[in-house]
Amino acid sequence: MLLFSKDCGQLAPPVNGSVHLSNGTTLGSVAYYFCDNGYTSTTPMTRVCTENSVWRGFAPVCVKSKI
Repeated sequence: MLLFSKDCGQLAPPVNGSVHLSNGTTLGSVAYYFCDNGYTSTTPMTRVCTENSVWRGFAPVCVKSKI
């Protein structure tokens, strides 16, 4: 019997940012998003690979800081 690991697929980094995965693209992996210097996000900066093989949440948008 073959067991298939749940895979959520690759994530594109946000414009003006990057994404780092805690354990690849498999079940339970956390995607950590970072905005470049001078940019911020008002949305959550993490997503989790779910049992349904989809990333929970939405990719953040990095916008120019107003400071």
